[in-house]
Amino acid sequence: VELNKSSLRMRQLDTETLRVIGTTDPITWYSANNRIATVANGLVVGKGLGSTYIYAYVNGCKMACRVEIVSVNSR
Repeated sequence: VELNKSSLRMRQLDTETLRVIGTTDPITWYSANNRIATVANGLVVGKGLGSTYIYAYVNGCKMACRVEIVSVNSR
């Protein structure tokens, strides 16, 4: 069981989808800092500048993806 990505670099207001590979069991998603990025059902939304971690919990296993949010004007 693993996440499809271990890190993301996104602009503010952009979205990316994380998936857990290797299970069909229920997944609990959570952001370490909702001011920087939020997550719901694997959909990550960039909010504020900075970095945080998005976590997925499934069957007692905790997986993390580092998320860096940059300015909406960045390329």
